[in-house]
Amino acid sequence: MHTKKTKPVVAVKTLREADGKSAGSPVPMRQQVLEELGIASNVRHPNIVRTFEIIVEANICYLVMEACTTNLLTLLQQKRQTGRPADLGVFVQLVRGVHYLHSMGIGHRDLKLDNVCITEQGTVKIVDFGCATLFRRRQAQSTDKSVDYVETLSVGVCGSDPYMAPELFSASSYFAPKVDIWALGIIYFALRHLQFPWAVAHEAHDSGFCAFARSPRPFIDTWFGGDIQAVNFLNMTQRQCQMTHTAQHIMARVLDVNPSTRADIYDIIRDPWFQSL
Repeated sequence: MHTKKTKPVVAVKTLREADGKSAGSPVPMRQQVLEELGIASNVRHPNIVRTFEIIVEANICYLVMEACTTNLLTLLQQKRQTGRPADLGVFVQLVRGVHYLHSMGIGHRDLKLDNVCITEQGTVKIVDFGCATLFRRRQAQSTDKSVDYVETLSVGVCGSDPYMAPELFSASSYFAPKVDIWALGIIYFALRHLQFPWAVAHEAHDSGFCAFARSPRPFIDTWFGGDIQAVNFLNMTQRQCQMTHTAQHIMARVLDVNPSTRADIYDIIRDPWFQSL
């Protein structure tokens, strides 16, 4: 979509510097704003929303970004009317975008249907880096010349309940990329089932998640296994059914409640099921 002067339509996000800390985060607002600005202005990937310009006026920053026509949440709401699962092509693009972020040492920490936008041409764009963090930083001083960066844990609760990894509710610190991986698993589930597996991944607050955490394999087999009718995979082609069968192994690792043994983005990229999509 273009204006009469053939200039592309853009979206503008406003960031306001404020004293204190944002809700749920021990990081001062100013630091969060600066980190978002730094990340947004430096990422370059087809599946990451592009920031064209940053305008600073007084204590307000304006991010001028490429505009998208819809997002995955809207897409799934439309799909619910037909009962058909979403095209897995959007998941492939999403994984590629996350792969780029993680390769750059960036954890998004707020992956959700709302933050996965789609352009008029059908290209997936990851948006909103307000919770993003650098989990891999260059070491300023190191006696070990073979190591020029260090990976760090994150603190502070980020994200929306259905997508949040269980360690966010129980640990004082966590590894940001593993939080993103869990969110990818929830998004994949939503794309296939047009709903969420639970409201929140907290055993004390969600009986469905509690049952999953105690014995995940039966759930994985049902959700991503061969019983197409039982999980309401309507009107799927034979190839789609075969891909769903073979998704069991990697999805069991993606939705591993233990972050230390959970898959990373490279496990997903290398998985035969993903490579067949």
